[in-house]
Amino acid sequence: MSAALKIFLSLITSNKGRKIIGIILCILISPLLVVSMFLGGLSSGALEHNKATINAVFNDLPISENAPQEFKNQVDEMIIAFQKVDNEIGEMTKKLEDGNSLDDQYIKSILFAEKFGDENFKASTFNAKEYIKQTVNIEEREIIIEDNPSTEEDESSVTTIEVAIPVDRKTLHDRSSSFLSVTIDSKEEEKILQVYTLLGNIIEDESGKLEGGGSADALVKSLLPESMKKEFIGGSYGSPFKDGWRDKVTSEFGRRDPITLPDGTVTSVGHSGMDLGAPHGTPVLAINDGEVVAVKHTSVGLGIYCIVDHGGGNISVYGHNSRILVSVGDRVVKGQTIAEVGKSGYATGNHLHLQLYLNGNLSNPRSVLE
Repeated sequence: MSAALKIFLSLITSNKGRKIIGIILCILISPLLVVSMFLGGLSSGALEHNKATINAVFNDLPISENAPQEFKNQVDEMIIAFQKVDNEIGEMTKKLEDGNSLDDQYIKSILFAEKFGDENFKASTFNAKEYIKQTVNIEEREIIIEDNPSTEEDESSVTTIEVAIPVDRKTLHDRSSSFLSVTIDSKEEEKILQVYTLLGNIIEDESGKLEGGGSADALVKSLLPESMKKEFIGGSYGSPFKDGWRDKVTSEFGRRDPITLPDGTVTSVGHSGMDLGAPHGTPVLAINDGEVVAVKHTSVGLGIYCIVDHGGGNISVYGHNSRILVSVGDRVVKGQTIAEVGKSGYATGNHLHLQLYLNGNLSNPRSVLE
């Protein structure tokens, strides 16, 4: 018996061997797949050639139709898990002190690097709430509440609240190891960092120097085909603020003078939405009825943002928020508070970046807002 035949027989008679054969077939079928992840190896060379998979999982973008169904299923499982993580990060963000934030991309990079390709990982049983608890320390703080500040009498009271403090990466690795039942050693840390770095490169490649562009635009474009299948909800588009919007416009849609962002980069002369300045924490309202189809907590581009589908290829995007108050799948009505103003992502100050697609086309919000 030849050595090659012996190797082949040893492979097909063991679970690990059959898995290796499957991986080889995946490579032959679709070179864009990050099949090296199945083996736990995320070399920088492999990752550079497999941005499609990272984009599919992190940004909900389509993968190759030629991809094996098993691979598609694993992508779907991770996307659902990420949606749960995004929702829980949104809840935990409410407990953070001003100036603190959770690096959602790094948190998800850990989950992706350690569990993508694990056939036992199921989004339905993944406890995202407990996972996000690993990312913070909870401290109790006493605050003074003035019951009736309009009177001269001292009617203040003291109450205790919980404050979330983000942990450092070493602590996060240790806790994630225990929670995910893995061992995050130096090799695994390198793997996580490779995913995180590649993800950053993808976002940078897509967004370039255009504030309001990037992965949000790519995500909307992936959502438009499904939106076009639905009927437009109808009605007019209202103000994203209770007290109107016209006196809040700080940057118009379309051509504008370049802006230097906090990281030193300069925006292009094109602006994909309309910026409206407002104080931190100002309620942001849905401009029409619809369904929340995306909620993202990022540290780049539009930062913390959400997307509402109004049907008929009509989609609104709300960016740079400090908090998102809705979840994917929620039905919202015109005038409902869905977020709070902030300066997350690439922003020079507190404002709302409102982006609008009408009949599938990027449009100027000013043309339809009441």
